[in-house]
Amino acid sequence: NPLTGEAFNLTAKSDTDVWRTPPTAGGRDSFNAPFYVTKIPLKSFNRLRVTANADWKSQYAHGGLIFYYPDSTSPKTPNTTYPAQWLKTGIEFEDNAIVASVVAANPWSDWSLRPWGDPKITLEIARKEDGLWVYVEGEGAGRERAPFRQVTWGFEGQDEGKEVMVGVFTAMPLPQEGTEDGGELTVTFEDFQLDLIEGY
Repeated sequence: NPLTGEAFNLTAKSDTDVWRTPPTAGGRDSFNAPFYVTKIPLKSFNRLRVTANADWKSQYAHGGLIFYYPDSTSPKTPNTTYPAQWLKTGIEFEDNAIVASVVAANPWSDWSLRPWGDPKITLEIARKEDGLWVYVEGEGAGRERAPFRQVTWGFEGQDEGKEVMVGVFTAMPLPQEGTEDGGELTVTFEDFQLDLIEGY
């Protein structure tokens, strides 16, 4: 149980992802990454935090926190049951470099990156005033907790009883080079915290 604070692993095979693009940008809609999530009332959410670490080798391999709305009403790709609105943040392996990553989809994916270098990162999604904020934190000088991304629509619909799924994920969109079976990515998660507002 991650809520005990003990470390746990989550493994993804290749061809797993959380990503959506319109037809003009390839028309992909993937939502098949392994998750460990729990459903809560959106109005009760205060903060989600975890430390993630892995041996990042495969292009686009990533893992971290995920926050998605199973019954969101934004337009979604036809003929799918995937949620239309979601937010994920984690470490990602991009062009042979380790970066911190945030993707918000409503409904199309917007991707933000910042250099990181360290295979370990602490990630946080938090309520701040009327929006969601993503923070990153590392070890050593210059890695203090810092804001990374604001999502202004994060609490849209909270007064109508909207629910949200929150937790962790691991994804490996492309196969690892030099493997016959595509390889796999195992992310170790530590110090998982889910803080809720009392009364909801």
